[in-house]
Amino acid sequence: MKQQSANAYLDDMGLTTATGADSTMATNGSPADISWENLDGVSYYTQTLAAQATDEKSHSLLGKQESALFDQLQGPPCHVPSQRKGNN
Repeated sequence: MKQQSANAYLDDMGLTTATGADSTMATNGSPADISWENLDGVSYYTQTLAAQATDEKSHSLLGKQESALFDQLQGPPCHVPSQRKGNN
């Protein structure tokens, strides 16, 4: 998860991250924009962030439109209309 967060910082915002817990430098040798401690915190946050659980389909017009659009787009297999929760 740290690598995914580090890649997002760099690719999406142009920010470099520290290469390890004992480093303040980025892979290019310059001082990192984001510390390892902050990268660790963001990684933990994204791992524990959860969408609101629901057992029922939306009955609102917007919810129905979103569901129909999702089905129509047929995105990559990692984008599915439902996810199972687990202990990890």
